[in-house]
Amino acid sequence: CQPETCQQVWWHSICKGEPMVVLDAPLLFESKANLLCKHVIIVHCSEATQLKRVSERDGVSIEEAQNAINAQMPTDKKISMSDVPIANDGTLEQLERKVEEGVGKLRAEAKGHVLRLVGL
Repeated sequence: CQPETCQQVWWHSICKGEPMVVLDAPLLFESKANLLCKHVIIVHCSEATQLKRVSERDGVSIEEAQNAINAQMPTDKKISMSDVPIANDGTLEQLERKVEEGVGKLRAEAKGHVLRLVGL
């Protein structure tokens, strides 16, 4: 875990008394920052959608996007390590509704612990 990440989590959860802290860290599991979290929500999409989004976002070829994705932990493994997987192949409105539902399920349990949203 990056020291800055640990410091921010500590500050918001302990010093400010936030009941829930959301981290947006695509390499959450790879960096072991998930160890700071009581719950993990992963937002994922199909491989084809992920390739298209990465290629468009980063301005790279599909092959380069595939190489970047391959360098990360497989999505199915991240899903198996999460508490609430959320599929993101639909509209933004559908995603917002699913995220609200997922967070709502965990909100009562958070009570000063860290809640993590992984974005793909």
